[in-house]
Amino acid sequence: MTRKRKSNHSQSSQRARAMKIARQQESSVHAEQRRIEQAERQANVRAAETSSQADARRQLNAERMDSQRASETAEATAFRHQQFAACIASQRASEVPEGAASRRQENAENMASQRASETADETASRRQENAERMASQRASETADETASRRQENADRMAAQRASETADETASRRQENADRMASQQLWEILVPELFTDVPRYKITRCLATSS
Repeated sequence: MTRKRKSNHSQSSQRARAMKIARQQESSVHAEQRRIEQAERQANVRAAETSSQADARRQLNAERMDSQRASETAEATAFRHQQFAACIASQRASEVPEGAASRRQENAENMASQRASETADETASRRQENAERMASQRASETADETASRRQENADRMAAQRASETADETASRRQENADRMASQQLWEILVPELFTDVPRYKITRCLATSS
């Protein structure tokens, strides 16, 4: 009697489980090597894609994330945030100063590239979404979590600024001044976007997203 072939879904599930087990058992050195190789593969793929392909990929990623998050519970959301924070902290703890500087530069270039192509409406919408997301996260945190977050932010900024050159300091201050000027212009042009969001939250949101 012929055996039934397993469905694609079943095979995919088995592969995913096998990969998960393999990752749980790998050493930190192997995990770091895998992350580097994965980052290089992604960089090569993205370097070869057209602007329309990049836009389509971002749109697809955004829709997938929206769909996943819409169905998760508050506990699942909190757990995801915690895992993400721990993962980022772990990666950055093992970074050398040159690696950290390179990462920041790449992030800045990626964000500048994305924002250079967005319309005024898209910019306003992104800022509004960022403000609402941050307000929602902070509304649910405890006093201890708020204090811890502020301390982490202060430590991170102090570490970044301690290692920056005079030119980088001047450039950062100029960017902050430009961002504040841009915010003030938006408040004049589209005041309804800023009515229900305190200025300090908008400023932090812009600082985080810029």
